[in-house]
Amino acid sequence: GAGDRFVFIIDRSASMSIDDRLDGAKQALERTLDKLDPDKSYFIYFFSDETIRMKEGSLLHVTVQNKRHTVNWVQAMSARGLTNPRDALEDAFDRLDPSTIWLLSDGKFTSSKKVKKAKGQFRLVGLPPVLKMIRKLNGSGNVRVNTIGFAASQDEVDASLKDIAEENGGTYKFIRTGA
Repeated sequence: GAGDRFVFIIDRSASMSIDDRLDGAKQALERTLDKLDPDKSYFIYFFSDETIRMKEGSLLHVTVQNKRHTVNWVQAMSARGLTNPRDALEDAFDRLDPSTIWLLSDGKFTSSKKVKKAKGQFRLVGLPPVLKMIRKLNGSGNVRVNTIGFAASQDEVDASLKDIAEENGGTYKFIRTGA
């Protein structure tokens, strides 16, 4: 990735339990962290229908201790829920000033969410396509967005991951899982 401020946004939705996709994403993250130089910094989000971010709240410098702590935290994540990276993306662009974002997913993004109404009732609200949202957040084009798709076969990964990478100066990579 370009720059020195890296953000990883990782899918932990229920579909990531199929074919060991989440394990593949965790391994890819660990390999990338191992390759980062000490003058770089990073931050990690996991998403499903809720977003979990690193408790530190800001970018961490690449140190042996930080990487060890991070890998332990990452290994504790399990797959469940829906697939909505929008809150993580918005927070990363608004708060962290990243130079490169990695979006790791099978790319089957949720198109709606439940919103609480009065008296414990809910209603469904449509969500913008992730590609369209990133277009808006990265209007200046200053942030490179790389994507990695995980599945047993390429055709199981949503095509939007390729489009997101192409439109944002990034690269798309497919990693076969479940083999």
